[in-house]
Amino acid sequence: MQRHPSHPQSPSTARCTPRPHGAFVARAWAALGAGLALSTTAAAQGGPELTFSIDFSGPTINRPGDATGRPITDGDLLVRTGGLFTPAGPQITFPAIFLDRYDACEGHMPGVTCGLEVNAISFGRDARLRPNPAYRFNVLFSVDEFSRGRQGAAGSSADVFSESAGAEASTDLYFSSLVGAGPFTAQANRAYADGDGNRVQQGAASVFGLGLVEPTIPEPSTLDSGDNIDAVEYGEAFQASSDRLFFSLESGRARCFEQGSSFDSAGNQVVLGSATPASSADVLVWSAALGGVAVYASAAELGLDQFQVSEDDIDALMVFENGQFGYTPPVNLYDWNSSQGSDLILFSVRCGSNIVGQIDPVTNRAISEGDILIKLDNGSLLPQVFIPAEALGLRSTAAGDLVNDELNALDIFDDAEEPFKDCNENGIEDALDISDMNSNDVDNNGIPDECEDDWSSVCDCTLASSAPCGNTSTADRGCRNVTGVGGRLEGGGTTSTFSDSLLLLCSDLPPGGFGVAFAGLTPVNLPFQNGIRCLAASGPRLGDAAPVDAMGNLVKGPGLIGGSPMTLTVMSGSSYLFQVFYRDSGGPCGGFINTTNALSVVFTP
Repeated sequence: MQRHPSHPQSPSTARCTPRPHGAFVARAWAALGAGLALSTTAAAQGGPELTFSIDFSGPTINRPGDATGRPITDGDLLVRTGGLFTPAGPQITFPAIFLDRYDACEGHMPGVTCGLEVNAISFGRDARLRPNPAYRFNVLFSVDEFSRGRQGAAGSSADVFSESAGAEASTDLYFSSLVGAGPFTAQANRAYADGDGNRVQQGAASVFGLGLVEPTIPEPSTLDSGDNIDAVEYGEAFQASSDRLFFSLESGRARCFEQGSSFDSAGNQVVLGSATPASSADVLVWSAALGGVAVYASAAELGLDQFQVSEDDIDALMVFENGQFGYTPPVNLYDWNSSQGSDLILFSVRCGSNIVGQIDPVTNRAISEGDILIKLDNGSLLPQVFIPAEALGLRSTAAGDLVNDELNALDIFDDAEEPFKDCNENGIEDALDISDMNSNDVDNNGIPDECEDDWSSVCDCTLASSAPCGNTSTADRGCRNVTGVGGRLEGGGTTSTFSDSLLLLCSDLPPGGFGVAFAGLTPVNLPFQNGIRCLAASGPRLGDAAPVDAMGNLVKGPGLIGGSPMTLTVMSGSSYLFQVFYRDSGGPCGGFINTTNALSVVFTP
């Protein structure tokens, strides 16, 4: 992974002789300030969403999930809220109203089984995996509370193995990056998002958090000490009016190593609009257009439930839907890339499923709860292992481990889906760069500091046609002042609106004087006393005059936004021009005021 250091700006220095201060200068400042007014521009920023669900046993169940106080259930689709590294509790983005038992079970207590649990989700737009040798994709997943990961598979400071040491594995999300078409061999996994934003091995001060409760102690009770992520989807946020929700339900079978199941004594759930109980091995689909739930891919089509309904239980799911009506299974691997492309379903099964331990005839290995499976329509009765558990850094008896780890949630995406934020364009989400300490984030706003120096010098005094009296200077400077050089304005700090830490750093000004900073939106290039006015009369004066020190330096900021709340309203995406006007008595053009170059700044969150 490439390391991206931040780029702090520091002013240059020059020794100059102080000049006296005159009343004319004060009047000039007042006249200039009176002609500047505020205008604001902003650009909204967006990105992919993390949608997830949790199982019935954790303490976040029954907590308020929206502004009305609707309680969170184990069937609801949730999204994270709060700051990136200071998460609040998750909120409901789509309640499980598509389940018949929702009204009866809404508000059930943690650890109480009620038959609502959605075990796996997909929006049908997961990665269209390709057989190209250089094709790279990411497997995003969670594990259950009894999973430990493979020791020595760590790819960073946090992974399943390290998080499980503090009983925090089941509340986190992890990913492994795989290349090509397989077979996929043992790989590392890395922590992607932390349940509460505090890793077992903390490392960086900032960790991307989900607002869930940790730790989750591995023990047999139906009431857990912490939460357990049960399903996940990465990408565009779910739109109930237009999107389809592919999902699978929890079975009525006893949970491995734990008491109870998420079903009541009635057994399988009856879903809205259907008189037939759904199998926990079916992939179901809900959409507003359907007006309810239907079977998308049956257990039989996936090689499951060979002897009885719900003897198998899909625990994790990804779907690439080809846009044609109904499920079209692939006959061969990568049929979904052909001209008559099939659909693609990858899945895992929960412990206790009948298929666990059966031998996949293609790979000749025993199927485990950590394997990602695919069923081809080629006459085989069983699904085959597409991605083995050890390729995700999980334990597998087929790979020589004593026990199997259980995959609990799954999504697969590739580089076609942009990370939430990747400002340094290294293909790694900014939150991971920060939490893996590959990027600094001094202001703790979730943006690598190297991305928050988005400023550039404009409107210098290199052309004789612009200089008021031929007093040209060099690039990135204002016109030549009484010291013989042009005053220079550079940026410092960061462009974060959250931290309000932008610095305006001036150098090579006449020492002992003062300067005033202005902001504006519209550029101009007009002679003004000894310098050039670069801002149209459309921007505010930023606070009081600041002194120039004995080295000819002047600093404005931090707090430029908060310090001018009535005049400078900046939002993420706002673009502003800044310029400093300073005292230049005795300057080359006979005026009392000169100007620096201007600084063009694009603000970040």
